[in-house]
This record gives sequence, structure tokens and C-alpha cells, in this order.
Amino acid sequence: PITREEMTSVIVRLAEKIRGALLNKKDGFTDASSFAPWTAEYIAKAAGEGIVTGNPDGSFNARGNATRAEAAVMIKRFRDLLNQAPRKLEAGEYHPVYGGIIYEVDLQKMIDEAYARGEKTLTLEKGVYRLTPQGKGGHLRFVDMKDFTLDGNGSTLLYQSPGASGIHFENSENIHLKNLQTDCEKLSFYQAKITAINPEDFSIDFVVPNGYRDYFEDKSGFTDQIYIEFHEAETGDYIDANNMTFSKLEKLGNRQYRMFSATASRTKGLKVGDYIAGGHRTATGVSVNFLKSKQCALTNYTIWSGQVGLFMSGGYGDHRIDNVRLEPGPRPLGAIDDRVFSTVADAAHIQRLEVGPKIYNSRFCNMGDDGFNNYGRFYRAAERISDKEFVLATGTSLDSLFEGDTLRLYSANGDGLGDAKVASITELPNYVNKADLDVSYDANSFSAKNFYRIKLETAVKGVEPGSWITNASRNCSGFEIKNCYYGNIRSRGILIKGSDGVVEGNTIYNTGSAGILLAPEFNWMEAGFVRNVVVRNNTLIQNGDRNQGAIYVYSMLGRENRDITIEGNTIRDCAYEAMDLTCIKGLIVRNNVVESRNPEFKTAVPVLRIDKVEDAEVYGNTFPEGWTEIEVTEDTKNIVVK
Repeated sequence: PITREEMTSVIVRLAEKIRGALLNKKDGFTDASSFAPWTAEYIAKAAGEGIVTGNPDGSFNARGNATRAEAAVMIKRFRDLLNQAPRKLEAGEYHPVYGGIIYEVDLQKMIDEAYARGEKTLTLEKGVYRLTPQGKGGHLRFVDMKDFTLDGNGSTLLYQSPGASGIHFENSENIHLKNLQTDCEKLSFYQAKITAINPEDFSIDFVVPNGYRDYFEDKSGFTDQIYIEFHEAETGDYIDANNMTFSKLEKLGNRQYRMFSATASRTKGLKVGDYIAGGHRTATGVSVNFLKSKQCALTNYTIWSGQVGLFMSGGYGDHRIDNVRLEPGPRPLGAIDDRVFSTVADAAHIQRLEVGPKIYNSRFCNMGDDGFNNYGRFYRAAERISDKEFVLATGTSLDSLFEGDTLRLYSANGDGLGDAKVASITELPNYVNKADLDVSYDANSFSAKNFYRIKLETAVKGVEPGSWITNASRNCSGFEIKNCYYGNIRSRGILIKGSDGVVEGNTIYNTGSAGILLAPEFNWMEAGFVRNVVVRNNTLIQNGDRNQGAIYVYSMLGRENRDITIEGNTIRDCAYEAMDLTCIKGLIVRNNVVESRNPEFKTAVPVLRIDKVEDAEVYGNTFPEGWTEIEVTEDTKNIVVK
């Protein structure tokens, strides 16, 4: 048995853990003197919220045992309370989700003043800091700063606008943020629970749980092409091959909706109780934005929500990420369902750095796109002037190409032509383009808009209209990804387009496509061919699809990936090929272990496929018995298999 005061106390504690402090109180029970001292406050709050009402004679009978009928009534009133939107907690209150006192202070001013005084470190008092955006530059800005550390001391930064960046570095060097966790008070994504699956019209009914943003009602950032993916109810794991957009949405009731898919295949494998998650992707809402900065760092840093986790663009780079966690955060205020989602797009999106990032001992989970993506930019030649001069076309401004940079030039078919340094760059605002340079692939497209006359220091033969050009000086080379975990990722786990890097000691679990992909993406204009990269001692579990192996090296054009080493990796439960290695000059595949894979493809698909490769060594690998082990195509030259 449980007494009435004990049950009341339990319910109020649970309500405050979910919703925050209950402020309404009601005293005046005639037998209040009989309450246990530790229960009096809880009884007053329960009465104030209408969870308990007492007896007709004005007493409460705190020491009496709660009957089944009384318990049922209290639980119903408790559930009714949970169905009400929680109030916004005020400054000075304890935040039960993040475990600290809420501060509404001008943290930007505190940082700026500390820096102006010449202080090298600002340590925060531990708490929950509610931040508003600083114009267009994020909730906290570190601009034109050098050699400064913000130590959060275990604090939480709570962003008020999910459409604005969280932390913004710009033209800064050696800025270090540590011991912090960050979240959006209004989540950047939606989450809903499936209540019915209707195969006759390819529709799914769902409800938005209490505490989660009703993304569909407020239409904030909403379009009919809103992004959707699915997660298992029991584990929160991403359900492969079910990401989609919907063709129509109907409202069925309060926080209840029906969405229609274009095909029945999009509902395959789903069940009532599974979760829908996603959002409408925008260019803003980056959790940490590194813009034209050098050697900045995050240590012991957690990201729970955002459009993109880490975005690095332009400048020297060489940023260090150590013990960073990007993963679903705690239940929002008022929620009883766990989160299954973190960021709407990539966990780490890295572009056009001189030196790629160093990412160590970190964890990236449950995001809506790639776990890691680093790249430079593809340009196209619009006109050949001579072997040392040509007209370069770009769809954007030329903000990452400078005199002295090394260009890497390719034919329109992706064949290497050579490297040369840039001697001069001249903008051609009135240039009339006569070449067909447009690139269109699925929803992605490139259209030549801006033109520049490029003069090289040395001649390169073969550049013609349509040739591809990359900037080898700003392609995120020198990256390292070591001892990290990537899990439950809709697309690729680790996507590499930079060179001179290492991917080592990582675990990649449950990705919708390749676990590790080395490839330029011409359709996205993301360069370039991968050179001198080692993929070593990684563990890959449940990776790949019918188009991409668990470890996949590829190019849509040419075969200019060079000097790739795949060694010591363990692969299990892969969907298709364990390793699909193509379009490479110089390949070593050694001492890898493939433990298991999808039995559906036991004889039809090889464990290791090598295609369009020159100069390869394959030895010391272990494959499951009875499988088609290695397929080498006729378009492969000079390969040694031991």
C-alpha cells in the first residue's frame, strides 16, 4: 500500500522533473497538521494544479492509504496536466532538463569585456545560459579574436532561435571552447510517433508527442518538401531506406496528422510506435560555425540540436575537435518520449580549408545526413586562351582562390591534365559564355554565373571548355579522424574528398549508405579526387546499400583517386559489398576482416570488388567461407592478389 501523501509526493516530483517547478499552490486542508513535514509542499502544489482536491469535509487524510479509485483519478489528472503546454521557465529557476539555474545575462558582453581587459580565459559559473541571437552572426560571436578560452564549467548554452547559428567564429585564431553543452530551447527538428499505417493509400498517421515542437502547426520553415526519416521505437535506431518527402499532409486533430507517400515502399518495415523525425533544411542554424579562422578548438563539448553540427569554411583551418558529442539530447521540457534525432543535416560539414580538421575521441549520432564531409570546390573552364591562360567559370563568388594557390586541372571526362600555380586572377564582369557548362543531377544543379581570367605560372596542356578545376591548396588536406563513433546516420558515415589524411580507429554503425566513402561529387561541385589517404583499423557495422559498399572508393568521372590504403578494418553485417574500390591509381588492401554480411547476396555479390584500378596489392584479408570473395574487372591493370 501507499499513502495518499506518498503518492501525491511521487506524482508532483515526476511532474516537476518533466515540466519544471509547479508554481500554483493551495493550502487550507483542515488536517494539515497531520501531514509529514516533507510532504506538505507537494500536497499544496498538487492541490494548486488540481491533481488532488481533498474530502468534502475539507480534510485530506494524508496518512490514509490511497485506494485504486483515488490513484486512478490522480493519475488521470496528472496526465491531463502533462497534456498542457509547459510554461517557459524564468531566470533564476532550476531547469530540470539541464540540471542548473537559468541565467539570462549578456554573455556576449561578458566575453567581450574579458577579452578587452586582456584576460586569456573566462570561466562561467555553472548554470543554464539562455541566449538570444547577436544579429546575423549567431548567439555568441568570436570575431577578430586571438588566444582566448571560454570554459563553460559544465554549463548549458540554450539558444532561443533554432534558425540562427549557435557559436560563430570569424577571422579568429586559437579560440578554445570547453566544458559546454548546447541545445535549442525551440528544437530545430520535429519528432512524431506513428499511430497507424494505411497501405491502401500509402499514408501514415502520426501524433506529435507532448513537449515536442508541432512543426506542422506553426509552419515555421515548413514546405511540402520537408525532410522525413524514421527511427525504431525500441532503440531509436535509424530505419534504413525509408527517408522520404510527403506528397500531401492532412490534419486529423490536435497534434495529429496524416501524411501521404508517393510509393508503398516508403512504408515498408515500419510499425505503429516507431518515430518520424526530420525538418526543413536551411543554410542557417549551424551549432558551431568556423568561418575563415585558424586553429580553433572544442573540447568536452556537447551538441544536442541544430541544422548542422560543425560547419567549417574558408581560411587556414586546422581546427581541433576532441571529445565532442553530437547526439540526441535529453527529453524536452514537458516530454516523456526520448529524443531520436540531433541535427537535420551533417554532423560536420567542412569546406575549402587549407588544412583539414583533427577530430579525436568524439561521438556523432542520429543526424539527417552525413556524419563527416570535407571538400574543396570544383570550377569549370569556359574558354581556353593558351596553355597558360583560360577563363574559369563558377556558380558563386571566387572567395577561395588566390594568387599562389595550386590548381589541379582535369579534362571534361575527369582525366588528369596537371597542376600549376596561379599567377594572376582577373574578374570578367561582362564575359559572354558560349560553352555548355551546366551540371544537373537529381535536385542539384550548377549554372555558370561568374567568370575570371586565370593565368598560370607554368603551362598545362589540354584545358578546354568543360574542363574541371580544383584548388589543391584549399581542399581540407591533412585531416585526421581518429577513435570516433558515428552511428544511426541517414547517409554516409565518413565522406572524404580531401587528401593527405587518416581515418583510423573509428566505429561506424548503421548508415543508410557507405560507412566510409572516398569520392569527389561532381553533381554537388564538391572536390576533389582523393589522394594519399589511409583507412585503418576501423570497425564498420550495418553499412552500405545496393549502390555503395561498406567501404567505397568511387568517382563519377575519371580514375584520379590515388594512393589509397585500406588496412586492418573489421566489417560485419554489411548490406552489399564489404569493399567496393574503383577509379584508383595506387591501391593497397591488406589485413581486413569481413566477419558477416547480408545473406541475400551470398553468391551474387563479391565481398571485395576492384574496378578501374591501376597498380593494386591485395593480401592478408579474411573473408567468410563460402562467399564470392574478390571480383576484379577487366578494366583493372597491374594487380597482385596474395
